[in-house]
Amino acid sequence: MTVRQRIICILIVVVTFAALVGTVIAAGFSVQYDITVGGICPEDIYATRTIIDTVTTQSRKQAASDSVEDVYTTDFSAVDLAVKKVKDALKAIREEREMPLENATDFLLSGTINPTYLSQKAYSAALKLSWSDFDHLSENVPEIIEQLMTEGVTDKDEAIEEFNRILSSSGNTRDVLLTVGYELCRGAISENKTYNSEETLARRQSAADDVANVTYMKNQVIARKGEVITGAQHAMLKELGFVKGSIQIDIFHTVSIISTLLLAIALVILYYLTTGKKEAVACPVITALISSVLTIIGSLIILFGVKSGNGMMYVMPLSLIPALLALLLGCNMSVIVNMVTAILAGIQTNDLSVALSLILAGSATAYIFSRVRRRAHLLSATALSSLCYALAFSAIMIDTSKTVFDVFAIFFYAYIGAFFGGILTIGTIPFWEAIFDVITPMKLGELSNPEHKLLKKLLLKAPGSYHHSLTVANMADAAAEAIGANALLARVGAYYHDIGKMENPMFFKENQFGCDNPHDNLPYTESAEIILKHVSDGVRLASAYHLPTAVRDIIAQHHGTTTTGYFYYKAKSENPDIDPSLFTYPGPVPRSKEATIIMLADACEAAVRAMREKGEVDAKSVVDNIVSTRINEGQLSDTPLTFSDLEKVKDSFIKTLDQYFHKRIIYPQNEKKD
Repeated sequence: MTVRQRIICILIVVVTFAALVGTVIAAGFSVQYDITVGGICPEDIYATRTIIDTVTTQSRKQAASDSVEDVYTTDFSAVDLAVKKVKDALKAIREEREMPLENATDFLLSGTINPTYLSQKAYSAALKLSWSDFDHLSENVPEIIEQLMTEGVTDKDEAIEEFNRILSSSGNTRDVLLTVGYELCRGAISENKTYNSEETLARRQSAADDVANVTYMKNQVIARKGEVITGAQHAMLKELGFVKGSIQIDIFHTVSIISTLLLAIALVILYYLTTGKKEAVACPVITALISSVLTIIGSLIILFGVKSGNGMMYVMPLSLIPALLALLLGCNMSVIVNMVTAILAGIQTNDLSVALSLILAGSATAYIFSRVRRRAHLLSATALSSLCYALAFSAIMIDTSKTVFDVFAIFFYAYIGAFFGGILTIGTIPFWEAIFDVITPMKLGELSNPEHKLLKKLLLKAPGSYHHSLTVANMADAAAEAIGANALLARVGAYYHDIGKMENPMFFKENQFGCDNPHDNLPYTESAEIILKHVSDGVRLASAYHLPTAVRDIIAQHHGTTTTGYFYYKAKSENPDIDPSLFTYPGPVPRSKEATIIMLADACEAAVRAMREKGEVDAKSVVDNIVSTRINEGQLSDTPLTFSDLEKVKDSFIKTLDQYFHKRIIYPQNEKKD
């Protein structure tokens, strides 16, 4: 690839990328309004993408969090300790009360330290209680303390007050009893219920998390005309870029689209590098074609994705991409670009099911259209492709559809959209062929028709050259098939490679049919000029009949820069200083696999036929010799063929030539006649 071609390809890619990025950014802009919280909405405003109402969502989450009460942890082991402490004190008091009277009197008079935690005054009062009052304390105090501490005590003073209230309501309100009970409670009860901040925060966070986000889907009304704008609505409108002065571009969304576009370029280049089709990468025409398709369809996806709902994706003519590229560049290239646009559509609509549907249906469409060889088959291919799109979309959307009618509606819309894409393909394929000079299998099929004007003219004016071209075409077709080249292009190129001979048919041996050779009366230089001129005449005729560039290149390259050996050596024998350029084809040397195959097939067929007229000939030795000669002459210096390819080409030539020039069986009756 030349430096100029590299620069052109790079510029095309950069311009395409810039156009798509510009479309992404332009699609992200929306009309801005001078609206404020509490103001009046000027018109119905719809969400341009799925958006969360963060203000309302946060308010609901906060309400749910606030509704969760504080969490406290109760130490139940303290309950048993308090109850035991009270019971032990009451037991000690009971034991003192049950002592003989003289011992009790001695105890009181002696001032012995009391065995309980009660104050001396309370202890003495407890000893003086009547048995009914003491039994009342023994029955109620431990029970009340156990009840309070089981519920949990956070404030000791409040718990003691509650204790007094409960004890007072138990039926005995004498002051001395309440005083002893108070002392028993105050010494035994303790704070055993503490605030658990971690558990409280966890429960409040869980309650907030359980609140679903308030979401507005794409194309859902955020604010209606005449409504008072709330804070929540204003925040969403500002995030979407509707509020004057707000940022309009969704950075994340834009970056995701741009990343996808970069992926598109990377996949296309990777495809060619890994499949060995580097000559296509070096072709500005192919680069421009792919870039144009990506720009047009990519822009449609972006604009439809932003300005309309996902439903519009069903009626978009997205089948145009795989159908068109399958016809122009083949099935593999079509699948690659379709995958890129499918991912782009999935990101733009925020719906992976859309991307999956497009990948499945687009891949099927690429295969279907890559098999088309005649324009008459395009309509049936379109119908079948449309069915694939309809089935893919309706099958994937079954889960999200509410009714069977919705599924049928999707089926119908998808079929109509895909069918329209097929019709666009049929209608625009001549435009793409003409503008980008890309040959499709259909175009080649038309050119291979024997009824083509140029072929009919060749048959009438130069029948020998016509039949020679048919043989070369069969050889080229088989050889191209053997190495994975474009067999149909090789066949068509062979059909037309010698059309220049129509201008002077009798100066070529295959058209003389035993007539006098006009070269016998011409100088060698004039004869060579006529022979050489059939290449330029062929290119001129090909242009006049609007043959594709690929075919014109084959015509120009099928002799490379070889010489008309017979006339050159004859002239050199008379004049050793003769200029060899007078006997040399203008070239260039073959630059494609198909042109190289036709150069070799043309020479091999002519040589074998000429030698066969003189007697038996070994096709293998002839083919080997011609291929070696062309290599030594440098005629294959620019060919993409490898040595492995050349071996396969030679084997194919030998097989085809042996079939054409096989030995004839001499039957007895023929021998007798002879």
